Amino acid sequence: MAIVEPLPDSVDRELRKLAGQNGETKLAVSTDIDGSAKFGERWLIATDDTAYVFLNDNGEAKLLHAVPLRAIESVNAEFLVGSGVLEVGVDGKVIDLLHYTHTYAARFAKVARALEHLSRDEEIPPTHDETNRRCESCGRFLPEGTKVCPACLNKTAVLKRLLGLTRPYWRKLTGNALLMLLGTALGLAAPWLWKPFVDNLGPKVVHLPVSLHIPDQPRLSALITIVLAYVLMWLISWRIQMTQGRQAAWLSGRLTLDIRVALYQALQRLSLNYFDKRQVGSIMSRVTQDTSALNSFMNQLLSYYLASTLQIIGAIAWMVYLSPKLMLWALIPSPLIALLSVNFSGGSRDNGIDIGTCGLESARFCTMPYPGFG
Repeated sequence: MAIVEPLPDSVDRELRKLAGQNGETKLAVSTDIDGSAKFGERWLIATDDTAYVFLNDNGEAKLLHAVPLRAIESVNAEFLVGSGVLEVGVDGKVIDLLHYTHTYAARFAKVARALEHLSRDEEIPPTHDETNRRCESCGRFLPEGTKVCPACLNKTAVLKRLLGLTRPYWRKLTGNALLMLLGTALGLAAPWLWKPFVDNLGPKVVHLPVSLHIPDQPRLSALITIVLAYVLMWLISWRIQMTQGRQAAWLSGRLTLDIRVALYQALQRLSLNYFDKRQVGSIMSRVTQDTSALNSFMNQLLSYYLASTLQIIGAIAWMVYLSPKLMLWALIPSPLIALLSVNFSGGSRDNGIDIGTCGLESARFCTMPYPGFG
């Protein structure tokens, strides 16, 4: 952020009349509200000994305030409903120097600190341009409001932290894991019934370990037995999936609640300066959208990803047991499928990042005019 912005000609002329030609400009920033609840341009300019506030309207500069720096007792950037205000305390009274929209909240939080240093006859400390911050490891731009680089983040450590939150619910997790194993076993056992089903269509008589007995109808007995076994396995699998889905939803909901409570407690421990530098919509998006994304991830992890991984491993082991040669022929297209999946997931991930960024910006700006309402 530039502490000294280029001045319009009209403002510069009026400043020279008041401060003289040799007056050094220590601070010069503009705002986007004129003070009468309308969009306009005001300027705050601090010289060696005085802080001036000008209204620049249609090429004409009008002096609104001239406050001696030594008379300033306090400087605050207040966050109000629909706007913010930069105010100073002089002789026990509060003077509103500037109003600004929440888009400039981070800017005027820094301006307040700079004006406070000038009122103490101190040098303004160097500012860091947060819009151009880069990761020290990979050189990528860092997201707004964070010092963590998503590309360099240790995903394994993050996953371990998330799984660490599941310790109070280990009984539910154990039951969910057993249901997952049972459902996977039933899913892998179902294709085994295809062999006697196909054999039963030919001239060969199929002998099952357990079968219904219909007099003089061995084929019909085998067929009805296989069909009933399919129906029974489908009903059991359906019940397992329903129970597992409910448990996964309950677990992901509880984990999301724990994360939101911890996040809310962390926000309460932060200083007011943190909230001055950030917009309400951005913070609300962190609390709601990011935790909802974690909820969806944990739900998918508990009910889909782990079960699919077990099913793939079990299917490969079953294929190796039945016919290793046939398994190799079946896996020939796997490298091509994996390559296409990687390319597709890369584009989908980039689009997802773009959509997530748009959602964050939309939430931030939609919440901007109504920060005090839920």
